Amino acid sequence: MARKANTCALRPLLSAMGSAPYGLWKDDVAFYATKLIDDYGLDSKAIDHTIGWLYVCHKAGILTDEGTGIPISKAGSLEFIETLTRKIALREGLGDLLARGIHAAAEAVGPEALKRADEVGYLGMPEYELLYDPRLYIPHAIFYAMEPSCP
Repeated sequence: MARKANTCALRPLLSAMGSAPYGLWKDDVAFYATKLIDDYGLDSKAIDHTIGWLYVCHKAGILTDEGTGIPISKAGSLEFIETLTRKIALREGLGDLLARGIHAAAEAVGPEALKRADEVGYLGMPEYELLYDPRLYIPHAIFYAMEPSCP
């Protein structure tokens, strides 16, 4: 796996946010996942929320690897993040729904999936996002707009 020294989204992002409570990420994979998300031009926070939602839906038996075409049972692995980001970026299968956001995907899957979206904190604003939201703390906006490690 090739490593890029700088990424637009901070490397710890995926290991420190929504999917972290599920123990999904190892450092090498989190770093590569952030790079991959950058390369596809996707929003790393949205992807992290998506991963958390996929994981809890899989554990509840709502989504399967076969039904989604995404190896959710291997969440945290290179295979998982590569498949997920490719499907979202190219809008393939479930990736097309996920590209519209978790709420749209959850509504399409059904009420149990929608309930899980709320459980992982996506439908409301998670507390940790309030701490850094540039709409609330204007000085943080400059960091969002001008991350120094972006090429």
